[in-house]
Amino acid sequence: MPRRICAFDLLPIELVHVIFNYFLAQEILHSFTNVSDYVDSILFSYSSHRLNFSSISKSTFDLVCRYIRPSQVISLTLSDANDTSGQSDLFLTHFRIEQFIQLRSLRLIEIELDSLESIFSNLSHLTLLRSLTYETNGIKTKCPNWIYGYSGMIINVKSCFEETAMRVLPRLNRLNVSNLEIDVAKKLPRLRHLTLEKSNFGEINRILSQVPQLRSLNVSLQGDASHIHHLSFCSQLNRLTLEIDDSLISMTQMERLLPNLTQLINFELHAKGRRDLADGHRWKVLTEGLVTFNFKFQIYSSPDDLTLSSFRNEFWVREKRWYVAYKEEYLFSIPYFAPVEVHCSSVSLLSVWKTANDTSFYENVTKLNLSPCPSEDNICIISTMMDLGCIQQLTISKLNHILFLNFYLLSMHCLHTLCINGSLSLDYIEQIRHFRFEQIRTLKISSNSKITDYFIEELLRIFPCVKHLYVSCLQSRAQMIRLIDGFQHLLSASFTITSWHQENERHCYFEPELLIRDSRRLTRGTYRCRFYRSTHGSQSYDIHIWIEEKVSSSSFFVLVLNAFHLKLNFSSDNCVG
Repeated sequence: MPRRICAFDLLPIELVHVIFNYFLAQEILHSFTNVSDYVDSILFSYSSHRLNFSSISKSTFDLVCRYIRPSQVISLTLSDANDTSGQSDLFLTHFRIEQFIQLRSLRLIEIELDSLESIFSNLSHLTLLRSLTYETNGIKTKCPNWIYGYSGMIINVKSCFEETAMRVLPRLNRLNVSNLEIDVAKKLPRLRHLTLEKSNFGEINRILSQVPQLRSLNVSLQGDASHIHHLSFCSQLNRLTLEIDDSLISMTQMERLLPNLTQLINFELHAKGRRDLADGHRWKVLTEGLVTFNFKFQIYSSPDDLTLSSFRNEFWVREKRWYVAYKEEYLFSIPYFAPVEVHCSSVSLLSVWKTANDTSFYENVTKLNLSPCPSEDNICIISTMMDLGCIQQLTISKLNHILFLNFYLLSMHCLHTLCINGSLSLDYIEQIRHFRFEQIRTLKISSNSKITDYFIEELLRIFPCVKHLYVSCLQSRAQMIRLIDGFQHLLSASFTITSWHQENERHCYFEPELLIRDSRRLTRGTYRCRFYRSTHGSQSYDIHIWIEEKVSSSSFFVLVLNAFHLKLNFSSDNCVG
């Protein structure tokens, strides 16, 4: 076989490693495999791979798992979110977490209970681990509710995490957890960065007493926060993000708290309070030493009673360039807290007080909501105030409302997600049946209307390039299978089905593949399927499917052949000498 060479062969190994550091593992495999024999050999010596499996296609996930060695990985993100449901379970059929001996950073997103217990129980073997992130809004399990009660699941997760914390936390310099209490029994001398999605005054005070080297803290305080100025913050803290949900905060409390944080240079505050929080003069005294100050206040007072002009002076506008806006009870920093979604309502658009121009206020907008009744005049106003070319998600209540944007659609080159929250009348689909919206990659349908077979066939034709599908109004399993088979590019699908019989539920929990056994597209090994009791109602059930991408035979052959070359070369290198 002739030796493969390229311009990369002129670069020293160290420089190629630097280039690799800018890419995730899947990007390296796709971009650099089989470039040359020299680059292939560097690929096998490279030991700083970062695996981020969040929202990844199943085909790419399988490829990476097949050809990456655990000892090459320093960062790992696993996700059982709806678009990659069952990923952690599949990952653990390829690897054991203790094999990742070089792992520095681990991020877990919505991980199922069985996988979570397996991972947590073996984390202590990862002696180089320095960063741990656990993100979840609830607990997922493959086991049905009547076998594994929710309260029992919570106890299992907490118990598993507490055992892990005893051994792992002292090694970490970064910790990010949500919906878990942390009981710190001894000092954590290495911890520099801490994020707690939910905590209370007593818990956070106990934790702060055990982290003498803490540099940054991000915490959401629940319950009574009237004694917030008594928190024992580390004197070296230079970054603080504070969210206070359940208590009203006064300016006086802030004036007692902030002077104690002598090293603070970055401050972010989410709070509820009264009119004194809207005093730019008092905030000026407290924040002169800060580099960044971003806030979002819900203020229970009439706009006429607020001294909003105090944020227009030299200090705010010219010296710091900290711009402020007030809208519907909220006073907030812009563009940091500027809206990411705009509703097509003239009242909503025009009732904004701000210290910056319109461009700054709307520069973060990526979502446009035309519900409930759009008008051409309002859309015209919107087009003059923001760049519609930046819109990524469009929400409509009736399918034909997309025609209000017909003149602008060609310039909306970033639009990829369409949400339909309302009527599924056949009259509306008839009005757009001659259109094809090929830019839509994610389609979300949430409606109380019954979806018909004819409606489904029209969806398949009008939106031919959908990759991610969410439907909450299906009437049957047959409709679900038709959508899976009809959308040729589908990578993930989530469905809500109502009125399920208990015996069917029992079968589907343990064998979710039974739900889609009649699909022509899905064959064994090409997908993962999960079946959960829905959060939308006790008689509803959520079905999540992670689907292997359809790849042309030639493209698939090239990918596999390239990876085979890598593996073969590596085996040969190991046999030399």
